[in-house]
Amino acid sequence: MQDDDDICMGSNAGVLSKILEGGSIEPGAQAGYELCKLIYLFHPLGGKMVDRPIKLAMSEPRTVHVTRGPE
Repeated sequence: MQDDDDICMGSNAGVLSKILEGGSIEPGAQAGYELCKLIYLFHPLGGKMVDRPIKLAMSEPRTVHVTRGPE
């Protein structure tokens, strides 16, 4: 069984190399959806950089106060 935090590159290392070596990434330029999705899927830290803050925020306890019910 594989943990969510484990990364298995396998044959996908070529895809990541093509993305990072390609000319579509330039400093200061906005990245497109497809490029961000590929980095998220194939970069060893791509998913962790996105998922960790979300997991941290969702783990905090919350109290919801309803001041007025439906009319």
